Amino acid sequence: AREVTVFVRRHPGAVVLSSTPPHSTQIGVRLARARVRFGWVADFRDPWTAPLRIPKGRINLAAQRALERWILFACDRVVANTIGNRGALLAAFPHLDPARVRVVPNAFDTETMPAAAAADDPGLACDIAYFGEIYPGMLDVYFDALRVLVARDRESAPRLHVFGLVDPADACRVAQSGLGSHILFKGVVSYPRSLALMRSARSLLLLLPDGESMATCIPSKLYPYLFSGRPVLAIVPPGDAARVVSETGAGEVVSPGDPAATAARIRAFVERVRRGELSGSGNARARYAMERVADEVHAILEEAARV
Repeated sequence: AREVTVFVRRHPGAVVLSSTPPHSTQIGVRLARARVRFGWVADFRDPWTAPLRIPKGRINLAAQRALERWILFACDRVVANTIGNRGALLAAFPHLDPARVRVVPNAFDTETMPAAAAADDPGLACDIAYFGEIYPGMLDVYFDALRVLVARDRESAPRLHVFGLVDPADACRVAQSGLGSHILFKGVVSYPRSLALMRSARSLLLLLPDGESMATCIPSKLYPYLFSGRPVLAIVPPGDAARVVSETGAGEVVSPGDPAATAARIRAFVERVRRGELSGSGNARARYAMERVADEVHAILEEAARV
């Protein structure tokens, strides 16, 4: 709070953009706002209590929601990173003026995209590639569907390469089920190498666990996926991630459900990929390029300066 107070007093007319997590960042700016007037945009890259993703006790939740309310009604503009997260804020705080709450999505800096990996890179000897950590439970829907496909025809079942951290229990389950030749854990790779592999992969996998709390979540990996030019298989619940994949034409969305039905959708997707009938997103730049998002943030900061 002290540093913000000193800064705005030295720079009259300054606008402060506070971005979280951690949510304690917002509290420091709010304390400074109580001492001196300045333009303030509070940006929520991850939700705080609305929507609630991590269970909290009633007393804990009440205290944190009070802090969030203290922030939301004091700043000049609020930024949410998905349509669903904006809706959750307005539902949880019904007296919050909707005109003050904007959506600015996460994005991808296209200048960071390296050259594609070589077509014969051993990491690409698969039908589908996944990048990033797999949290406990996240692999369940794909795993159950793959068991159906392997039981029907082991040779034609898709091969998945996972680049990133994986829960040891998932690795053990894959090995014990005899699916080790169809789900290969390739370990952690550098960010530049992951981008290069994305650009050359036959297709890319996006996963989210089923459940209402995930409806407003968009995994950060989706944004480089969009700009890789490769088709995306999104096994995600209905919500913001599914909407982005559909609107950009990035690939196929499969809602978690019956393993046999999910298996049929995965098989159809993989067969189209093998025949070269699917391509990746062709219109992601219009909404999810970093330069576009930077312009939106700049416009909101200018609004706050005039309040």
